Amino acid sequence: PLPAVVQNECHPYLIAKEVREYCQQKGIVFQAYASLGAGALNLMDNPVVKRLAGLHDVTPAQVLLRWSVQHGCSVLPKSVNEARQKTNISLWNFKMAQEEMDKLDGLNRADTGQNTMAGWLREYDPDVY
Repeated sequence: PLPAVVQNECHPYLIAKEVREYCQQKGIVFQAYASLGAGALNLMDNPVVKRLAGLHDVTPAQVLLRWSVQHGCSVLPKSVNEARQKTNISLWNFKMAQEEMDKLDGLNRADTGQNTMAGWLREYDPDVY
C-alpha cells in the first residue's frame, strides 16, 4: 500500500518537483519540512525572497510558506515564538503571481534526485551512497 503522507524537505533551494508530482499522481499528501530553508541555508536572506516580501508587505517566512502552499504542499513551520507562529499562519491575504513563483523555483540548487539539503547531513543520506 502507498503512504497517506510523504514528508520531504522542500523550499526554493530544493524544490522536490519529482517527489511532489509523484505524490500528486498517487493521491499522497506531500508535507514539506524545512520550508524556511533551515538557518544554515540563509534562504530568508535571499535577495529574491526579500524583494517579494517587500512587494507583498509580508515577511520572508510568509513568502516561503506561501510558495509551498501555492505548490500544493502541506507545511508545518517550526517556531517557539508565539508572534512568529501567528505570522506564519497569516498566508491568505496575498498570492504570488506565476512569474514570482517561477523566480522562486529558479533558485533551485538541488542535484537531480536530491531529497535533502538542510534536513540532515548529506553524508548520511542513503540516496547518496
